[in-house]
Amino acid sequence: MAHYSVGASMVLAGSIGVILIIYGLGLSLSPLNILALLLGSLGAYTLAYAICSKRDVLYYSIWGVVLLGAALASALYTVVNPLLTIGSLILLMILIVLTVYWRRKG
Repeated sequence: MAHYSVGASMVLAGSIGVILIIYGLGLSLSPLNILALLLGSLGAYTLAYAICSKRDVLYYSIWGVVLLGAALASALYTVVNPLLTIGSLILLMILIVLTVYWRRKG
């Protein structure tokens, strides 16, 4: 499996490319939507890496969830209360920690 940093760099470069294409087409994005695109793609990659990798699953899973939560809060701040997103994020992290703990224990 490739190192995390190689894939993460490619994902960020691809996200920046998508943002530049959107601006090149004459469409506009708010700064929070740009942040959501960058963090969301990196969070999705981090979660995928955690699932496919056998080392540091807990670390990458939690950071993937944190990045996706930040992306959702940035993208949906006008529709969903950010506190709801943060609360759901905390509960999801607890679930991930318990799942990894139970796998290692049993």
